[in-house]
Amino acid sequence: MAQVEIIRLFPPAAPVDLKGIIDNDPPIHEAVEIHILKKARVNYYGYVFKNGRVYEHFVSPRHRGTITWKNSLSNYLKKKVVRFNSPVISIAHGWYDNYYHFTLEVLVKVFLLKDYLDDAVVLFPKKTSSFHRKWFEVIGLKNIRYIDENEVIVSPKVISCNFPNRDLNHHHLITPLFREWIIKQAQKKGFLEAAQFPPNLFIDRAKAAYRKILNHDEVEQLLTEAKIPMLNMEDLTLEEQINALYFAKHVSFVHGAGLTNILFCNPGTSIYDFCHNEFNQNCFYKLAIPLNLHYQLIKCKGNVVHESPGYCDLFLPLDSVREIIK
Repeated sequence: MAQVEIIRLFPPAAPVDLKGIIDNDPPIHEAVEIHILKKARVNYYGYVFKNGRVYEHFVSPRHRGTITWKNSLSNYLKKKVVRFNSPVISIAHGWYDNYYHFTLEVLVKVFLLKDYLDDAVVLFPKKTSSFHRKWFEVIGLKNIRYIDENEVIVSPKVISCNFPNRDLNHHHLITPLFREWIIKQAQKKGFLEAAQFPPNLFIDRAKAAYRKILNHDEVEQLLTEAKIPMLNMEDLTLEEQINALYFAKHVSFVHGAGLTNILFCNPGTSIYDFCHNEFNQNCFYKLAIPLNLHYQLIKCKGNVVHESPGYCDLFLPLDSVREIIK
């Protein structure tokens, strides 16, 4: 009897056209498949082990081949074994605690594995943040077993899939379907019945540790005169974030995890991404493409408080701000 059942879901993602921009995270071209393994084990970070080795189909492409035999062995000899009689679903990975990676990688796996949720237990790390719990509430995910770091779950059937949005490249077929599924869950919960915010928004990072606006007062004055609110995502519930972006027409962001929420925007929404002129990260451009959003990257000068420009603060070009809000 075969030890692995393979179910093909989607063909490889189409190439991403960045209009001449060099892709710093080129796509991994592989079909998206569900694999169902007999008699396997799952650890805290969602790694699945079979016959003494990590099952690499479920591992992020950039991390395949990096799991040493010592790491694998520890999941057989140094962990507390918890045996399940029911099937289990593995969705987590090493970056599960990052809002971007959780929303656009972990939750996408939940979407692709939704037909198995009623008959299996979803495994997830015990250490969670409020956004994890709120997301699980929004999508109605209840049958969850939270794993301790020293535990490994052994099950007669382990279900998961490979990375549908691999290495910051968003699958042209899956991403719109995932968005549609999320919006349907939000509509069922009743928080998309009416707009709670104006259609033109500016998403600030005043409460973040880095990548703040150095000329904040000047930018805020221009926005105040135009009656455009400056929002910090930390001040909004997840329901409010979804509502704000769903009804928005024009949204400006200081580059950061808040741009993950363009997932909630309707096709045709204009997105402006203010980013350090030496920080080359196109993940949100690649998210905007399959969602049919009008995305514009606006390069900004910044300070030099860190060797990586991604951790430096920004001077927003006021002419660009005026052009956007006029």
